[in-house]
Amino acid sequence: MCGIAGLVGFPTEYALPRVREALRRLEHRGPDGEGIHQSADAVIGMRRLSIIDLQCGDQPIYNEDRSIACVCNGELYNYVEEFKVLRSRGHNLQSGSDINLLPHLYEERGAEAFHDCRGMFAAAVWDEPRRRLILARDRAGKKPLFYAQSGAGIAFASELPALLAMLDRAPAISTSSLTTYLSLGFVPHPVTIYDDVFALPPASTLTFSAGSAPTVRKYWDIPDTITFRGSREAALEILDAKLAEAVSLRLRSDVPVGLFLSGGIDSGLVASYAAQAGARDLLCFVVEVDDPQLNEAPAAHEVASQLGLPIETISLNVSPFEAMDKVSLLYGQPFADSSAIPSYFVAKAAAAHRKVVLTGDGGDEIFAGYRRYWMGKIAPAVSAVPWPLSALAHSAGELIARRTGRRSSSGFAARALRGSGASQWDRYLSWTSDLLHPADVNKIFPGLTTARFTESPIEILRGYDVSTSTVDAFQKSDFGLILADDLLSKMDIATMANSLEARSPFLDIPLAEFAWSIPEKWRNSFGETKSMLRALARTRLPARVSSAPKRGFEVPVKRWMDFDLKPALNDLLLAADSRVAQYADRRQLEDFVQGTSAFAGNLAQSQWTLLMLEIFLRAPQPGRV
Repeated sequence: MCGIAGLVGFPTEYALPRVREALRRLEHRGPDGEGIHQSADAVIGMRRLSIIDLQCGDQPIYNEDRSIACVCNGELYNYVEEFKVLRSRGHNLQSGSDINLLPHLYEERGAEAFHDCRGMFAAAVWDEPRRRLILARDRAGKKPLFYAQSGAGIAFASELPALLAMLDRAPAISTSSLTTYLSLGFVPHPVTIYDDVFALPPASTLTFSAGSAPTVRKYWDIPDTITFRGSREAALEILDAKLAEAVSLRLRSDVPVGLFLSGGIDSGLVASYAAQAGARDLLCFVVEVDDPQLNEAPAAHEVASQLGLPIETISLNVSPFEAMDKVSLLYGQPFADSSAIPSYFVAKAAAAHRKVVLTGDGGDEIFAGYRRYWMGKIAPAVSAVPWPLSALAHSAGELIARRTGRRSSSGFAARALRGSGASQWDRYLSWTSDLLHPADVNKIFPGLTTARFTESPIEILRGYDVSTSTVDAFQKSDFGLILADDLLSKMDIATMANSLEARSPFLDIPLAEFAWSIPEKWRNSFGETKSMLRALARTRLPARVSSAPKRGFEVPVKRWMDFDLKPALNDLLLAADSRVAQYADRRQLEDFVQGTSAFAGNLAQSQWTLLMLEIFLRAPQPGRV
């Protein structure tokens, strides 16, 4: 695991100091060492967090004649099996590091090499004979990679502040990206908060030669639904074997491994399969909070005790001011998922004991764990409701939403009703984030709406269908958008800011592809989410865990907005020099900030979204070389 950066298409004397500065800004991702490859047209480098082959696994990694140089952030879990294939074909490997796969796979298959990589990665390959750069990102988007053209060349880096170090001019803020941020709470790929700065999409490669435009191509996509033909019992047996393999592969490490263990079934199952694989020293990090409604520590302790695994309890009581100080600017662009706060502080505590942790991330998206997926079952009926009735239902949903909490049964019903009679984009927003809808943005921020969105911004930006028409479609929409750009980004930055690697067995692609083949009725039935995982959990975990409802990993945003941070909210957003206000109708913004508007979405989280944006816009951009 590490951070990578590079400049291609520039003289060494220009590129080298800029890449060195970019790597300095990535030191937290790799405190164990630095490596740089230099040639006439390319300087690529990395900061290393050593996990596998601690003594000899430094990067860049080369092929036998050093004509191919590679740097990679991530882990390739199938390296043992692929090493055997490469050696049988006459390749001599530089070390036992998993990243050794890349230059040799590239020699064999060119840009198609990444088809055979099973793991998480953001990689750069410099092909000296062809004067060609290849960038690649893993299928789920677990590892980030940003790039920008600069004159006739290109710059790339694992994080945006590092990328900015290599550009001659500060890029402008993108107003269209601000618009989507206000609706989602994050900026979706392939764009970033900056004009002409891009995020390489998951499952994609970028090919670049100096003087030409980069070419981006997808090497994998979520498969079309292929329904499993066997019985439910047969599907459970296959699922059991695939999950065991996914966990076992992610235990490959030359340093001790830990686990983020909550009281839920996802991390509980990971713990169970890890114990089955013999990982009896797997240290379980359990979070304890004061709020009994949110405290899952007792259930997590019961799981660890049953499996005979050691426990490290982390008391988490974070002040909002400490949260803003430590987390608000980590992401290099505005990011409003408030669960980034506990994720950061838990990672910080875990990093004192381990370099690697397993997580339960992806279980909800792959196995239909969100209650909102039930709405996919009613979406066809909702779409068929004639306009007068759907408009009435939408209005009723807005009225209920203003009076109830989102997680209550009535709040859930309100979100379902609010999606009635709405566009595909509005429906997706109502049933997921429930932040500012396009109509809300148009009303409060006329300065952002020079190009009004009548269709989904995501559809326009990425050609991605944010469909909720079925459970399957809803899951795949979340996989390509919320999982990639929110949840995985959150975990990558929260852990790597603390020099900690996070591994997600549920995002093993063979496991995910099998899960998508399981009939919808087995994945998510009315009254039970994650039906298949719960069936496995009932044979492996305590009953209180296998039957427990999903709980979020949250901070009390509503309390913060209503009390602790209310003065800061007013002082920053309504000040004469407010950065957010420059895009806003000030009267509408004041009503929204003070909670006197008729907004029907999640007001507290939407106010938090504005506060994170204001803090980002006020912060000075990192200086350039």
